[in-house]
Parts: sequence; C-alpha cells; structure tokens
Amino acid sequence: MRNKTWKALVLFFVLANVIACSSKTVQKQTVNETIQEKNDSVLVKKTANLDIAHEAFLRALMLEQREEHGMALEFLAHASKADPENRYLAFQVAMKVAEMGDYKMALALAEHAKNLKGPVKKSQLSLLASMYMQNRIVDSAKVYFKKAIDLDERDYLILYEYSILLDAIKNYEELIRVYDLLLPQINYGKSLLNKQIDLLSAVGKDSALIDLLEQAYVAHQDREYLEKKADLLIKNKRYDEAIAIADKFLSIAEKDTTGILIRSRALVLQGELNEALAYLKNAYFKLKIPSAMMLNFIALIELDLQEVDSARVHLKMLTENKTFAAPAHADLSSLARADGDTLTAIAEMEKAAAIDPENYVANKAFLYYLYGRYQDAYQIYDSLLGYWSSWQPSPEILKKVKTSTAVAQMKLKANKKHQLVQTMYANALLHEAYALERKKDSVSTQKAKESRRQAGLFLESLLIADTNNISALFDLAANYERVGMVEKSINAFNLLLKKDPKHHQGLNYLGYMLVDLNRNKNEVLRGASLIDSALKYLPKEPSYLDSKAWAFYRLGKYKDALHIMELILSLQPKGIDDLVYWEHYVAITEKLGLNEKALEAYKQILSIDPNHPEAIKKLKKNQ
Repeated sequence: MRNKTWKALVLFFVLANVIACSSKTVQKQTVNETIQEKNDSVLVKKTANLDIAHEAFLRALMLEQREEHGMALEFLAHASKADPENRYLAFQVAMKVAEMGDYKMALALAEHAKNLKGPVKKSQLSLLASMYMQNRIVDSAKVYFKKAIDLDERDYLILYEYSILLDAIKNYEELIRVYDLLLPQINYGKSLLNKQIDLLSAVGKDSALIDLLEQAYVAHQDREYLEKKADLLIKNKRYDEAIAIADKFLSIAEKDTTGILIRSRALVLQGELNEALAYLKNAYFKLKIPSAMMLNFIALIELDLQEVDSARVHLKMLTENKTFAAPAHADLSSLARADGDTLTAIAEMEKAAAIDPENYVANKAFLYYLYGRYQDAYQIYDSLLGYWSSWQPSPEILKKVKTSTAVAQMKLKANKKHQLVQTMYANALLHEAYALERKKDSVSTQKAKESRRQAGLFLESLLIADTNNISALFDLAANYERVGMVEKSINAFNLLLKKDPKHHQGLNYLGYMLVDLNRNKNEVLRGASLIDSALKYLPKEPSYLDSKAWAFYRLGKYKDALHIMELILSLQPKGIDDLVYWEHYVAITEKLGLNEKALEAYKQILSIDPNHPEAIKKLKKNQ
C-alpha cells in the first residue's frame, strides 16, 4: 500500500513539472483548474458548514425537547453562525432569545434576520411586531402587526396581542377593527365582547353594534343582548325589527314585561299612541302584570293624549312606588300648575324633592321663584352653590375610581353643575327684578336694580368660564340695557351676533333697542334691518312684528306701522295683554289722527296697568 502511495506522489510531482513546462494553452488550463480547485474548496467548506448547521440545529431541537433551553439556544446560535445567510435560522435564534426574556437582543437579532433572503413567514412578522411592542417602538409594532394580520386574519394570538397595544395607546378605531376580527375566533368571549360593545357605543356606530349584539346572542343565548339590540333598533327608527324581538319574547311568555314595553315604545314612536295605550292597559289591568314601569308609561301616554283625569289617577298610584314616586309627584305638580293650583303645585314638587333631592330640589327652587317666594329659592341656590363650588371626590369615591382621568371627569361634571346653579340663580334674580320693576315705586325700583346687579355678576362669571355661552351672553346684554348701560349692551349684542349671526332673539332685541333709542337715522335703519333678519326666522312672532311696526313709526311710515299692528291683533284672537304693544298702538294711531282707536287702546292699557298715568289722563279728558 505504501509503495502505491509513493508511486502516486511521484507521478503527481512529475505531472506537475510537465504542466509547469508546457505551452501557454496548457498554462491557461492550469489557471482554470486552480480557480476550479478554489471553487471546489469553497463548496466543500460550505457543504461542511451546512452539515455543521444541520447537526447543530438537530441538537438544539433535541435539547429543546429535554427543556434544556439555555443549551438549545447555544446550538441554535452555532447553527446560525455556520449558515449566516439562513433567514429561518436567524429568526429561530431571535425567537429563542425572546423566549428567554431578552427583548432588546431579540429585536436586534430579528431586525438583522428580516434583511436576509428567504420567504416571509407570519411567525417572523409576528415576532417583529411583538419585539417592537416590548421595546415600546409603537409605530413599527403597528406596521408589523398589520402585515402579520394581512397574511392571516384568523390568527387570534396575533390579533389579541395587537389589541393589547391598541388599547394601551387608545387607538380605538383600529381596536374596533381588530376586535371585529378577533371575536369570532374566540366565540365572542364576554370580556372582549363587552369591551367592543362599549367602544361601538362610545363612537356611535349603532349599525355595527346592532349586528354585534345579534352575534353575541347567537353565541351566548343571553337575552340581555337582544334587549340592548331592541333599544338600538328603536333609537334608529327600525321599529318593525324591534317589534319582532318583542314578539319573540312574548311567544315564550305572554306576560313578558320587557317584550310588552319594547312593543309599546315602538308603537308610541310610530305615532300609534292610542294603540299603545290600549295595549298597555290590557297588559296592566286585564293580564294583571304588576309593572310600575308599565303604569308609568300609561300615565305618560295619557298626558300626551290630554287624558288628564285618568293620568292624575295613575300618577297618584305611582306615588306609592319607590322608584317612580319622585317623577310622579313632579308630574302631578305640573298638572296643578296647568290648573292654576299654586299650593298643590308647590306641595307636590316639595314631595318630589324630598324623595330625590339631586334631581328635583332645583325644580322646587324654580317653583318658589316662579310664584314669588324668591328668598326660599335663593336659600336653595346658595346651598347648591356652596356645595358644587367646593366639591371634591370623597375618599370612598377615590377608592372606587381607578384612573386620574375619571377623577378629572367627575370634577368637570361638578363644575358644570356649579355653572348650572349660577344660571338658575341669575334667572331667578332677573325674574324678581322684572316683577319689582312693574310695581314702579322707588323702593321696588331700587331692589330691582340690586337684583339685576347680582344677576349680572353671575352672568359675567359664566362667560369667564365659557366665552361661547350664548344664553348667558344674551341675558347679560339684555340686563345691561335694563340697567341703562346702553353702550355695554350694544357691544355685548354685537359680540353675540358675531358668534351666532342667526340668533333671532338677539337680532330683534338689538334691532328694537336701536330703533327705540332713536339717536340717529343710520342707527334706526340698522335696527330695522336687524328686525327684518329676525323675522326671516320667525315671520309671525308677535314681538318681532311689534318691533317692525315701531321701526316704521320711527321712520315716519305710520300707515305701514298700523298695518303691522293690526296684523298682530289678527294673529292673536284671544287678545293681547302686552303693555308695550298697546303703548305703541296708541302712538301710531295718534299720529294718524285715529282718536277712537287710540282711546280704545288706552282702555286696554288701563286694564293691564290701572295706575298708568298717561292712560288715566287721556281717558279722563275724553269722558
């Protein structure tokens, strides 16, 4: 054997010398052969490396099965090093590092792996998304989650992880889309299902929510989802579909209260009040279903149908029910007001406020000032102002509230209630001022000024809190005019109309004020134009027509003015008890020399204000 080996070596060297001494052609062949030898060497080495990579990878799998994760990672890394262009191996290493909890290193490895050639796998995109998310690189995480979902919309693990990210960054629009894909994969699991219901409710996607509630009912057979669906159908005027749900409930149980109420609500909103009332009365009185909600519904429909006596009977029955007692007393108060029964109106509202002060104590204060008990109203408003101006969440509330955002929202709500009380207080003061001004004695006039001053402070405070509070701005502008602060009033009205050019009350008020001031013709003409603008919105409003007539009067167009005044009379067949109207009527008819009409107008003035000096004087003179 040795001899053969030596012979071969000798032969090799001899051939080598021959080749070295050969021609150029042979020389060229030698170069080619050398290159080939190098290529063969690289190929052999590469093959050897692939063998190493393959063996290391198999060893890693074996170690993984034995749960020797650290060693498995070492062999995976060895395999990837042996085959550095292998995308699959590179991602396997990154995944293993991620499993070991080193998310920063895993991301670096995955970012390197994604640039290698090879097929793009869903698992690779998912790893990139997850690692970007773990390293708080949100935008990149979103990109790769979307890419992974595009490859497979049914992978609930990717969808769920993406939903966690979206929830954390409050991207609710995308979260709704992801939940829509995820929920069918997890059979509408209630935790995520209820989150999706809340999200769709918050953004007002009623149509999508209706579909979701149907799917939720199919998955869980929980009728609560159908009840919510019926409410939404009614809200969206899909009454027939709501009635179909009601009929489904009633087919199972004839006395199903929810089904009866759904059907009744749908009938009412379709304008079928009589049918709804008959249906409810049959259920409550004949079928003897003991539902206070049903009885309350009956009473409310009767009020709408002006069946007052029957409604009163049923409201009194409801005062015995803990849930409906307060609103029933409030409705009885309204009926008493309509009848002119002041004492009963106040007494019933006091009962409502005693049962439910949060919702009805302000109504009680309103009735107090409406019927002249101003100090009683102010006492309530002072108490409410003190409460809401210094409101802070109690320790018990803070224990229940989980986020600072929720606490901030509660404080904002308290601030809104404080502003509402200020508004009501200002209205009460203005109401008292108007009542005092009608008395015309010096003491009452002085008290009225003080009431208006206090009201002005509240209104100014409201505007500091909210410069776009149009209602407060209108009241403040009018109040300035009533206390003689004319320029301030004009400026406030100009600001109001700049903010809301279609505010017809503001247009009329400022227009009439400029006409009545009569300071110069241009101002009167502007006032007349403002009044015309107000009439575009309410062409038959008596007070606006009266302003128009007064503008004609100031411009010397007395016949046109009288024509408007007669039109107002024709629009109010029951007569007019407005003092300003008759004073204008007198001025216009006197300018036209219509003395008889003027005298009749003076009589109307005296019927409204028996102490009116000009009317007394004129009528006495013409007796």
